[in-house]
Amino acid sequence: MDTLAPGNIETSSQMKLNPFSFEQSGEGSGVFGRWILDENGLPAYDYQMNHRRDPRAYYINSQGRDRRDHWHQVGNDRITALAANDGIVQFYSADRGGVFINRFEAFNEDRPRGITGNVNALFRRIITLIGIVRAWQIRCQSQMAKTPRGTTSLEGTLEPRQKQKKQKREDKATERLAFTGGFGYLGKQETEKEDKTWATAFRYAPAEAKTRRVFGIGYFETEIDYNNIHLKRRVYAPYRDDPASPPPHEDIKSRSAVYAPDGNDPILLIDVEIENQGSKTENLRYYEYWDINVYQMQVQWIRTGLPAILGDIQRSSINERFSTTIEPWQPESQVLRFKQERCGGTVYGGLRSEVDTRLSDIFLANISGQPAEPYVDMSRFFGTGGVQTPDAVRFRMESMAVAEDTTISMPYCLVLRHDLILEPGEVATLRYAYGIAKPGQSLEFLDKYRIGDGFKQTTAVWKRQLAYFTTGQDFTLQREIAWHSYKLLSATLYSEYYRAHYSPQGSAYQYLHGADGAPRDQALFVLPMIYLRPALAKDILRLLMRLQHSDTLEFPYSFVGHGLHSDAMGIHAEPSDLDLFFLWALAEYLAATGDMDFLNDDVDFYPSGVRPFAVPGITTLDHVRAAFKHLAEGIGVGPHGLLRLGDGDWDDSIVIETSIRNPQINRLKTICRGESIPNSQMAIYVLPLIASVIERYDSDLAAQMRTFNTNLHQALSRKEDPTAWNADQNWYNRAFLRNNRDEVVVLNDNHISLQSQPWALISGLAQEMGVEDALIEKVKQLLDDPSPTGAMLAEKGQVWPAVSQLLTWGYRRNHPKLAWRQLNRHTFAIHAIVFPNVWFNIWSGPDGTNSQDSPNPGGTWSSPVTPMTDFPVMNSNQHAMALFGILRVCGIEPTSDGLLIAPKPPPERFIIDLPLLRLEYEPGRIAGVYRAIVTGSITLHICIPAETKQVLANVAGIPQVSTSTDPANIVLSLILTAGEAVPFEVTWES
Repeated sequence: MDTLAPGNIETSSQMKLNPFSFEQSGEGSGVFGRWILDENGLPAYDYQMNHRRDPRAYYINSQGRDRRDHWHQVGNDRITALAANDGIVQFYSADRGGVFINRFEAFNEDRPRGITGNVNALFRRIITLIGIVRAWQIRCQSQMAKTPRGTTSLEGTLEPRQKQKKQKREDKATERLAFTGGFGYLGKQETEKEDKTWATAFRYAPAEAKTRRVFGIGYFETEIDYNNIHLKRRVYAPYRDDPASPPPHEDIKSRSAVYAPDGNDPILLIDVEIENQGSKTENLRYYEYWDINVYQMQVQWIRTGLPAILGDIQRSSINERFSTTIEPWQPESQVLRFKQERCGGTVYGGLRSEVDTRLSDIFLANISGQPAEPYVDMSRFFGTGGVQTPDAVRFRMESMAVAEDTTISMPYCLVLRHDLILEPGEVATLRYAYGIAKPGQSLEFLDKYRIGDGFKQTTAVWKRQLAYFTTGQDFTLQREIAWHSYKLLSATLYSEYYRAHYSPQGSAYQYLHGADGAPRDQALFVLPMIYLRPALAKDILRLLMRLQHSDTLEFPYSFVGHGLHSDAMGIHAEPSDLDLFFLWALAEYLAATGDMDFLNDDVDFYPSGVRPFAVPGITTLDHVRAAFKHLAEGIGVGPHGLLRLGDGDWDDSIVIETSIRNPQINRLKTICRGESIPNSQMAIYVLPLIASVIERYDSDLAAQMRTFNTNLHQALSRKEDPTAWNADQNWYNRAFLRNNRDEVVVLNDNHISLQSQPWALISGLAQEMGVEDALIEKVKQLLDDPSPTGAMLAEKGQVWPAVSQLLTWGYRRNHPKLAWRQLNRHTFAIHAIVFPNVWFNIWSGPDGTNSQDSPNPGGTWSSPVTPMTDFPVMNSNQHAMALFGILRVCGIEPTSDGLLIAPKPPPERFIIDLPLLRLEYEPGRIAGVYRAIVTGSITLHICIPAETKQVLANVAGIPQVSTSTDPANIVLSLILTAGEAVPFEVTWES
């Protein structure tokens, strides 16, 4: 087994913990399968349920469909794959706007559920017919269509495909179906003209076949045993070692924070093993099947219920404005390559657009070394046999390198056939690459995947990137920390317009709405990414700065398409918290890495190339100036000295939903004069931090921040009504709204909101006001104790880690036992134990889940515009905030010149190991390794118990004398060289 570090890591005579060695534990598996350790010694989920028959697989959705599809995320730095329990794999990229290249649309195979489902099914059929008529009209109009010059709107730049000669079709249903692919077919010869035929995908496999499905770190694996043939498929997004990066080391202590693996190839690799388990020679044909169904994620802000069906038709109709071809088959290249060309010519350069007008080619390549035969005509391939027994497989049809009927926009599939003769016990191995390439781009980059064990190398890279944690006892938490780091990293995408890799928010926002953001979420993802992969954290910060508008200096609510911004139809045009989240993320990056030169780097404002007038230049420091200027002047303060609320703070819907529920609340007056208590609390933590970090580079700006902070602090502490602190209830009120008479309305004065409590603990405000104990007791009583899966936003409400993991941090200040409990309650394992029949929050989840006393316990939410129920996984908040929580529980925080390291039990001992920092804690000892990404210096402030003696400290084995006058605060200065590790240790006796 390939392990990161052989044997136990022995760091002292008392401490023998190995965070890289996982123990088998099925705890928290739910009813759908079981957590296992795979062949690489890494956690994986063995999905075992027959979801097609088991009613527990169903989950509520806004369209009333009998949804039973559950999926797993596989990705590298460029693409994301959705690998489903059905055995199919969808491919997503976002270089020039989000696009699925093989979206599943075989909806007519699923029976509707209930009245809503039947109404939606009928509506879908009607809309489909309308879409067919509309497509016909578009083709007719195309005869006179011309491309307006200098336009970028969809209607202006995407002309219809030219009408082509219609030919007879064998299967009319095929043009309405898209089966996605990511699976194969086997034909076992029975007669000269007919094969015994079966699919490898669970959804389409024979009922009597034995199957296996595994969701792993970096891969999706399926196995099927049928007719004495065993077939195993493994789909993975490849990583390779970057030749320019430092060589990896077996000893994990030596891993480098500047390690930069190459994960930029936008492909999936597919390894296939076929074994003859029978007693006679078998003549087999294997068909690797991938679909083409391009679905551009043009932004749509209403995706709940019936409107989603109309939206799907609208997005699919975009394909009518492109011509499609398959490159002529070249046996020597063994590549099927699909092209889409915008009718009327391609828009080049940085021109912004809601959709991609320069779509990538889609290809399926045989990189096995053995020749294959192609099939591209979807209609003829499936014929009357359909998806379970395609005619081409069953009747041993010859290759189909040309599609006969191209009157529809997506008439193609990509299929490669291998003919195999296997002796008893013989195993054949095949490899394919499915992915995208720029028009005209050579596919020579595939050559490196033709030899060697690509999966083994990908796994090795993943092992070097993961977060590791152990107490020696909490095996489930150990599993989850590594798993969360995989999920966060594998979500990475690339934006060509912003020239940056980034972590998307995901879930319904990205994969249903087609929008990414809000920047507050990207900023949250930066926080754990600093320690996990500093270069990616820096890239996300660059993206945020390139979103910052050169005129208004504001961050947009979301970014969509290729270089466009969106405020959700004006509903979220004035968010008030985005500057604070950016400043927080940047401050922690600078403090934790010591990368102060980043402040001098030039980073464009938005739009690209347009310079701002309100700040001197375009350096990172100028972006800090812009963010603070917008916060202080653009957002500003309200009548009572607190930061204005705008149309929302962290809670996007606070203003619009409250004004709808209570007509006395005036939305416009609240946007103008309402005030946010949690924003103001957050500011009195963030502003002193960023001020101290940038003081040497702009002392005047730092002074302005401190003055602004002082005023906010006074406003939060005021005793005159209305007050932020609710002395009658022992909690902080949520916000000051305005009614129709422009009078103050205090929100949540009678019902506690978690949103306005954690930052009072984190900033020290509650402690300074002498109310911390009372506040914590109230939060425990009403929001925390009643919910076994984490503190709720409101009584009997939902659990949102983006807020409740802040409470973990707030607890840790002075109540570490509560912090440890809160961290563990957020684990997927606890959710699976409490709600075993809910498939999400076992291996991934949404941004918010229902508590046990909510409607649909354990499920998630749906609003009139956003149905999180319809895409309840792959939200990066779940993964980022779990990692954030463990960092804070371990006592790791930023300071003005480095890091505060202040662990407090529980746990009594632990090791946490991330690429930037390794920290070991046990009674009488704090030690670790800091792995530098820059050359320079950083300061560690290590807190030890006050009543100690014989304190010894060393850095790289050299004894040190603390520069602090506080004996409980050991200050160590580390001299850094990029790429090198600096060990440190502090020991004491009680």
